[in-house]
Amino acid sequence: MVAPASLVALLVCCAAIGNAAPTDAPKDAPKEAPKEAPKDAPKDVQATPTNVTSLELTETSAAGERSEVVSALNSESAANGLIVKYSEERTNGTCSAKLSIVGKGISKNVDYPCGKTSPDIINLGAGLVVGDEWFTDSNNTLVHLTGNKCQKEVFTTQDGKTSSTLETLSDDECKKVRDKIVELKKEQDKWKEWLAKQQEALQNQFQKLQQNFAFLQEKLGGLFG
Repeated sequence: MVAPASLVALLVCCAAIGNAAPTDAPKDAPKEAPKEAPKDAPKDVQATPTNVTSLELTETSAAGERSEVVSALNSESAANGLIVKYSEERTNGTCSAKLSIVGKGISKNVDYPCGKTSPDIINLGAGLVVGDEWFTDSNNTLVHLTGNKCQKEVFTTQDGKTSSTLETLSDDECKKVRDKIVELKKEQDKWKEWLAKQQEALQNQFQKLQQNFAFLQEKLGGLFG
């Protein structure tokens, strides 16, 4: 059976509409999901976003004698040769936190009381910032910022064993580190803003596609109804 000419024309028309870029999408919206960041994206891209998970669990003994509340927060980023993990665990009101920074010759593990540092991680090609307290932009070197002071730790690995030496930076050197952190935060904000725009554009395209399918279903229903 040959399809009516009107149906063929309708299908061709709807296919063209479906393949077209949405008329109400932003002018700079990509025609398809970008395989890599386009030219207007920030140059210093975080290879993988920070993954933050949380869990809260209540346990009660079989006899019902006590209850235990366990909550956990995990923040992790693996990019640019560095693996950064921050975790908090709270049990019956007692909370402990752990931070691990590994890669590029750095091997640092720190235990904290909860709330002492932020789990925020900025992991860009130009440098790493963890909670405004830890910074690195070079191999084998990690800077710890506390108050108005900065302490540089240089790591050395020999025969499979890692050791480190500590050096207190001058006020000028410490200021330069803080200035670098400010710039990294600005770059991270640009990247977040760009991602939000791309997500909005793709959402607009998806909504337009849904409208096209609804239009097609309505017309097909009219032809065969």
